[in-house]
Amino acid sequence: MAFSAITARGSATEKTSDTSISVSPSANLTVGKVVIVQCATDNDSTAVSDGTSTRHSLADSQGNTWIKIAEYTDADGSAASGVTISLWRTVITTQIGTGNSITLTTSSAVTNKIISLFEVTVGTKSTIAVEAVGVGQSAISASVSSLPSREYLLVGFGGSEGNDNSKTPDADYTERFDLRTGSSTAATEICTHVVTRIATLTSDTCTSTGWTNT
Repeated sequence: MAFSAITARGSATEKTSDTSISVSPSANLTVGKVVIVQCATDNDSTAVSDGTSTRHSLADSQGNTWIKIAEYTDADGSAASGVTISLWRTVITTQIGTGNSITLTTSSAVTNKIISLFEVTVGTKSTIAVEAVGVGQSAISASVSSLPSREYLLVGFGGSEGNDNSKTPDADYTERFDLRTGSSTAATEICTHVVTRIATLTSDTCTSTGWTNT
């Protein structure tokens, strides 16, 4: 098996107007492990259009190299009325311990922020090649097709403005995180959903349902 042992390694949420949020892993992230980080924030005042954006950056205190898989903003026309989400990955070259940190930095100060991460073991003959699919405004379903038949690690990650933390994962997927910044008025919070699947296939659809958002 190319991929195994997907394990959630922590999350953090924040409701403070500033430009960063950090999380320390719940266990040491050891050399050779693949780590996937999911980030979501309010959209800021200079990124108010829908589409691909560049508002997020990621780093850790041990100097590992993080590659952005995708970033997308759903702005809904004005600042803090939607979300910016980004997905990142690294292969650990310097251990990130429980006393170290992984930090999301935003281009401008925003209030609501969520960061989460999981690790996965990758076989010695595995190739890591990442492609983003299904990104788009209000998209809670993503599909891939015409893939070479081999084993894949599939990640479903979505974010929205709202206070819902009871989404339902696709039946073929395992829920890793269902997070929100708070339970007050939906328009003042953001929430995320992270699901994963390891499977050998040529096509797949991931649908995260039960969203209640603005």
